[in-house]
Amino acid sequence: VDISADDELMHTYGELLPVTFVDGSQHDYWRVDPARLHAALAR
Repeated sequence: VDISADDELMHTYGELLPVTFVDGSQHDYWRVDPARLHAALAR
């Protein structure tokens, strides 16, 4: 999702990019750990 056009999202997450969410909850930011993300998605 491109958040650059949304001031509120840029204010909230702009410095944390990339940000991943799983089931509506923030999961990771700055770096995506593939194994950790895969495990969270498998739950």
